[in-house]
Amino acid sequence: MTTSKFMKAIEISKFGGPEVCKVMDVPIPRCGKSEVLVKMSHTGINYLDIYKREGIWGGELPFILGTEGAGTVESIGTDVTSVAAGDNVVFRGSVTGTYAEYAVVPAWLTYPLPDDISPEVAVALHLQGMTAHYLVHDVFPMKDTHTCLIHAGAGGVGHLLIQLAKEKGGHVLTTTGNQEKAEIAKSFGADEVIISQEYDFSEAALALTDGQGVDVVFDAVGQATIDGSIASTKFLGIVVLFGDASGITPPVETRKLAAKCIKLTRVGLMPFVPDQATIKRRCEDLLQLNRDGKLNPMIGSVRPLTEASKTLKELSERDTHGKLLLTP
Repeated sequence: MTTSKFMKAIEISKFGGPEVCKVMDVPIPRCGKSEVLVKMSHTGINYLDIYKREGIWGGELPFILGTEGAGTVESIGTDVTSVAAGDNVVFRGSVTGTYAEYAVVPAWLTYPLPDDISPEVAVALHLQGMTAHYLVHDVFPMKDTHTCLIHAGAGGVGHLLIQLAKEKGGHVLTTTGNQEKAEIAKSFGADEVIISQEYDFSEAALALTDGQGVDVVFDAVGQATIDGSIASTKFLGIVVLFGDASGITPPVETRKLAAKCIKLTRVGLMPFVPDQATIKRRCEDLLQLNRDGKLNPMIGSVRPLTEASKTLKELSERDTHGKLLLTP
């Protein structure tokens, strides 16, 4: 149990670039009746953190960055029965932010960490893993007759999505930014890799599918890829947007969809993990796949909290791969 009243955290007092990420001494938050206080061991970095830092997603200043992580429960609220002090947990979502030594989390968002799973692996498989899971199981249930195109195959979600699509029997095309990332995508099972800096990915996708296009495009890049994603899709295929790594996706002229009667959907995680039981089901599935050697997360880097600004800058410049983690 901590005796200090303060903690180190990355606090944002004004919106802007990496320079607004300041290491500050702030009060350790207290948990409410249905919350837990977690002593952080690892914090996950996501592209969403950049948008929050820049103010694209708004928010009341000042605030602490971060929406996921793992650690040990320090204390619990009076109404909490699903977890106890001393338990190791992984979670997503926090009312105070996770770029910190401690974070307050709604108890229902926590998942008890099995003894045979490290916190690094747990964080790498949690938010991104559940995202990949609902994409291939719920949004577009992959089968061995399907071909998909996955953007950013060496990224935090991309390399997991490749593995889950292959586990479902699909034929996987993916895009990467360079040859190094192409090799990473291949190592995780991608059947074909298109280096987007060298080729028009939609032309390549059509060539690799005998001009037909793919059944589904999983697109977390957004602004830079949406038109090509539509062009890559077959008759009655679907484009699934689930991120905006290149910038907020602009409105789409629906007539672009008409030539091949393409379906376009925009999805997010929350409706697919509405309660603790669903989180448990998805996590247990993901961790069992990991134990079976069918789903292996790639840890891009593990850095101290003080390097948050530098790491976010590299992420925005596409100079990273895999899951990025911070430690207090």
